[in-house]
Amino acid sequence: MIKLNEVDYIKLSELCSYRKNDIMLSWFLEGNPSCAAWVDNIEQPEEAIIIAADFCYLLGEIKHPDETKQILETYAQHKIINSCETQWVTYLKENLSDKLHFSKRYSIKHEPNAFDKNNLKQLIEKVVPEYEIKSIDEEIYNEVLNIDWAADGCCFYRSYDDFKENGLGYVAFKDGELISIASSYNTYKSTISVTIGTLDDYRRRGIAAACAASLILECLKRGIYPEWESANMASVALSEKLGYHLDKEYDIYYLR
Repeated sequence: MIKLNEVDYIKLSELCSYRKNDIMLSWFLEGNPSCAAWVDNIEQPEEAIIIAADFCYLLGEIKHPDETKQILETYAQHKIINSCETQWVTYLKENLSDKLHFSKRYSIKHEPNAFDKNNLKQLIEKVVPEYEIKSIDEEIYNEVLNIDWAADGCCFYRSYDDFKENGLGYVAFKDGELISIASSYNTYKSTISVTIGTLDDYRRRGIAAACAASLILECLKRGIYPEWESANMASVALSEKLGYHLDKEYDIYYLR
């Protein structure tokens, strides 16, 4: 297997096309430093392993099982291995069964007209002024990068300038402490993937909803669609409070 240079990611367009409208793969194809890819052939790839931030995709035919196993063990631990084609699921179960774990994720419907601005404003009003909601500026951006549970809201951008131009996010403070974030995990054209995080002691108080509502309202102003996907039913419930609707659940795998 050959590791691709960033400029060659676009050569995987055909293999990536089996997952239409997947923002992570579209973002990968643009060339990003938080990504990596291995292929059997650079010019005419028929097999590929793609790492895109916290996600892993296994595409095409299985032609180099031993090399694939080594790459996955080295680079894909704790990554979300998205619902693979049948042959790849079989491969994982046969070759990595001792490290393989199964879970569910939940896709949320893409509905640009689903949001009620008055509802979003009310969600913000419920927590202000007890909690201070701020948009992410350069100082907050740097602070977020040093907070483990919040870093995904900024860390997949090349710099603050990249985030300022392409990203968007809001955080909540309590007595000067950053306690919640709703931000863009990544950006592709006029779409962002939303990521949410809140300190354990401040969950179920409506703070994450207020941050997310602030983010969505700003997205609506800018003509950006805030794409949402959920790792658990708590995230689904939060999305529905904001106006989204559940589409379906699907299988994922990850390695430990």
